[in-house]
Amino acid sequence: MPAMNQELRIFVAPVRADMDRIALQEFFEQRGCKVQNAFIPHDRVSERPRSFGYVTFEDAESFEKALSLNGQEWYGRTLDIKRAEPRSRR
Repeated sequence: MPAMNQELRIFVAPVRADMDRIALQEFFEQRGCKVQNAFIPHDRVSERPRSFGYVTFEDAESFEKALSLNGQEWYGRTLDIKRAEPRSRR
């Protein structure tokens, strides 16, 4: 697998606690995006999934398509989808 391209990575929230990275990946793949990786971080103390995730795409077309999905509903929640900022910029 090629190295993760941080420039083709999005932030997605909210993600339901009962969702996993596969469900997050499938949300974008079902809408025509080529996903390289999906990740939902876990709380260090409780080890429960956080309410957000990150998705990295294989190409710029998929990345732009994913950004256009901002505001879509997923299991009753309106998604906030935006370009992920590298840790140093947060």
